[in-house]
Amino acid sequence: MAPRMRLKTFRAKSMAEALAAVKQDLGKDAVILHTRSYKQGGVFGFGAKAVVEITASDDPRALAPRDLRARAKAAGEAAPPRPPAPPTTVAPAAGASR
Repeated sequence: MAPRMRLKTFRAKSMAEALAAVKQDLGKDAVILHTRSYKQGGVFGFGAKAVVEITASDDPRALAPRDLRARAKAAGEAAPPRPPAPPTTVAPAAGASR
C-alpha cells in the first residue's frame, strides 16, 4: 500500500509565524497547498483578531505537474516531461448537414 500524504493546517497571527511553524513541523521542502486570511472573534467585527491559515504537505506529490517543472527549473535541474495531451474530437453541430 502506498504511503499516505500528510496534510496539516497551521494557524497563526501572521504569515511569517505560520510559515515558520510549517518549516519547523514539515521541513524546508514542505509544499504549501492553500493559504487564507480571516478575522476571528470580536463583536460585529470590532476587536476581531487577524488569523492566517496555511494548509501544507510534506509530500512533493501534492504539487501539480506545472509546479514540479517550475521547482526543477529554479533548482537548475531537468524538468520532468509534460504529459501527452488527450486527443480531442469535434462533434458536428446539431442540425448541420454535409
